[in-house]
Amino acid sequence: MAPASKAERKAVLDAGAWMFNVVTSVGIIMVNKALMATHGFSFATTLTGLHFATTTLMTLVMKWLGHIQPSYLPLPELVKFVFFANLSIVGMNVSLMWNSVGFYQIAKLCIIPVLCILEILFDKVRYSRNTKLSIVLVLVGVAVCTVTDVSVNSKGLLAAVIAVWSTALQQHYVHHLQKKYSLGSFNLLGHTAPAQAASLLILGPFVDFWLTSRRVDTFNYTTIVMFFIVLSCTIAVGTNLSQFICIGRFTAVSFQVLGHMKTILVLTLGFLFFGKEGLNFHVVLGMILAVIGMIWYGNASSKPGGKERQVYSVPSEKTQKHSISSSQSELDQKKFRNRQVASTIDHSFRQVRRPRRVQPSVRMPAAAAPSPRKRAGKAKPPGGGGCSSIWQRQSMAPASKAERKAVLDAGAWMFNVVTSVGIIMVNKALMATHGFSFATTLTGLHFATTTLMTLVMKWLGHIQPSYLPLPELVKFVFFANLSIVGMNVSLMWNSVGFYQIAKLCIIPVLCILEILFDKVRYSRNTKLSIVLVLVGVAVCTVTDVSVNSKGLLAAVIAVWSTALQQHYVHHLQKKYSLGSFNLLGHTAPAQAASLLILGPFVDFWLTSRRVDTFNYTTIVMFFIVLSCTIAVGTNLSQFICIGRFTAVSFQVLGHMKTILVLTLGFLFFGKEGLNFHVVLGMILAVIGMIWYGNASSKPGGKERQVYSVPSEKTQKHSISSSQSELDQKV
Repeated sequence: MAPASKAERKAVLDAGAWMFNVVTSVGIIMVNKALMATHGFSFATTLTGLHFATTTLMTLVMKWLGHIQPSYLPLPELVKFVFFANLSIVGMNVSLMWNSVGFYQIAKLCIIPVLCILEILFDKVRYSRNTKLSIVLVLVGVAVCTVTDVSVNSKGLLAAVIAVWSTALQQHYVHHLQKKYSLGSFNLLGHTAPAQAASLLILGPFVDFWLTSRRVDTFNYTTIVMFFIVLSCTIAVGTNLSQFICIGRFTAVSFQVLGHMKTILVLTLGFLFFGKEGLNFHVVLGMILAVIGMIWYGNASSKPGGKERQVYSVPSEKTQKHSISSSQSELDQKKFRNRQVASTIDHSFRQVRRPRRVQPSVRMPAAAAPSPRKRAGKAKPPGGGGCSSIWQRQSMAPASKAERKAVLDAGAWMFNVVTSVGIIMVNKALMATHGFSFATTLTGLHFATTTLMTLVMKWLGHIQPSYLPLPELVKFVFFANLSIVGMNVSLMWNSVGFYQIAKLCIIPVLCILEILFDKVRYSRNTKLSIVLVLVGVAVCTVTDVSVNSKGLLAAVIAVWSTALQQHYVHHLQKKYSLGSFNLLGHTAPAQAASLLILGPFVDFWLTSRRVDTFNYTTIVMFFIVLSCTIAVGTNLSQFICIGRFTAVSFQVLGHMKTILVLTLGFLFFGKEGLNFHVVLGMILAVIGMIWYGNASSKPGGKERQVYSVPSEKTQKHSISSSQSELDQKV
């Protein structure tokens, strides 16, 4: 299972890194759009300086906690990087001001060809025909769905050229610095963020005054504006970090090509939340072409020869001299050995009639055969300073390993958060706006799509064969389906407030299961942090509480079945060494079949409406397909998070989704219901989650107790050993 597990971890890390970048980039675009368009804060350069100042604060905290190890970056390299980065930021802002939106989009698309040129020239990268065609298809698709009007002038063209080349050089330089100086994403961000923050906070107000004719210090900073600025700066930390992670793991070209998924997602969210104005055939066609191109690029560039670096090995003069001297030395040693053998034979014939005596061993002269100590003392690694470079790699290994683990953890959580929040928002639009209230049947369609994904992954060889006993599968599917139906029935028979309380009760139940079955012990700080999260979420979500006997019964069944299902995920993965893809490959088909059979009957019982008589319009079908697509990530990310951590951690930190859904609701659907106790509850919940993450990761914060009971065989062996020792003494 090791190779499959390693390949799966790489796939999860790749998906998590991309998803981390997509969600933070889309999030910051939506927040900045609300901040600038709605509230009039148009100081983009100064805001970027605040972003890097917040990122600098994050890196200082990470260094203080020991998560970022000391590293080195020469000052000239830092200055060059900051110059390119700041020129890119200012250039893009000026290009947007002096050009039309259509030409600005074309300029952004030109970054990809420029990055390809840089990789061909400096990294000696060669692209296959399929890789080139996939890049062209992505560019055409994005151009079709984003470029509308194109008008340009000489100074706008100059600004666009400067912006494109500086952006390409900055992103290429990220990959170059990480590889050349063995810098991780956190390390490089720790070097560059303070310099960018200082320079942009100094120059930003002057640049913004030149662009907008408004002063930053005279702006009316209301409470809501400050809230959006803080939210933007918080998301920007993830945006800056995820950019370095993606470029470091892949290349700047891959980051730009697959990064256009953000453009497609922003367009989709815009049509979803702000109306269908501008949505027409060629926009949909462009989005489809771009998505096909991205999938094609990911497949083509990952194949052998799809995108590879050419390495030309030319022996230097020093290497040739060393080779000649080595050959001459070997020839001399052969001649010496031949002479030695000849003299030994001659000596043996002379003494054939003499009495036998011990012959001293013939020793090789020191010049011909140096002693092992001298050889060891003179041995040098190839390439001159090999020892220092090896030492540097070894000293960087722990930091790199810790950083990869931190990135994988953050990517897994972010993957789950973005897919869960996305599916909540899409399902809300599907059910509340378009009246599709068949939740159980929709869940069956989700698992059917997930089954299709697992079959494709098996066909491509990304999922290795594995084994799960049928009784275990039946138990899991029973708990999972009972959880889905129980939650839907609980929501129908209880008030929303009591439904939220029931969901919060899942955490204490999971703690009980871990204590009983996994022998887990929680520290005092871990317990208090869980209580703080529960209190915070309850304060900001629970409003009205009304309950009845059948509603209480439904809630109890829903809570226990959900807890058992999530605990069982962790149990099966550990017991049968199953990865997330493997477990999903076993369970998704069974859940899809059972829910698609039972779902229509359950939905008719809950809603008194039939699934087959619903009016399936084009927009409804679009939302169903979108919901099923996102559900694949939701199901996969749930198994990944529970497998990597525990069901309790998944539930506790998973309430970040609740906070995010509330924030997005206030952001897109108005401030109704936003008051002091809601904000207080959100703050308490976030503090509790941070406290839980810190407390549970410390030694003794959350650990499994192992009781070692000696068996009869061990006791007999101990008695026999003692008897043997006694016999020896006697």
